[in-house]
Amino acid sequence: MDVFRALMHSRSEAALSKVVFSALWAVSRRFGHRLGSIVGPAGMVVTVLVWVLLQAVGWALV
Repeated sequence: MDVFRALMHSRSEAALSKVVFSALWAVSRRFGHRLGSIVGPAGMVVTVLVWVLLQAVGWALV
């Protein structure tokens, strides 16, 4: 559902992506925004990795 909302929905209400990006921004804030320029690209990579991990866990449960 998160993939659909992130990629296909016009309002882009991806819950998982929001959590990932919020967590990365919180980590960046904790380090004084020294990681500020890498948070956006890292957020996209981490979001895709979380999707892949959740797919693997889901298929393992099946």
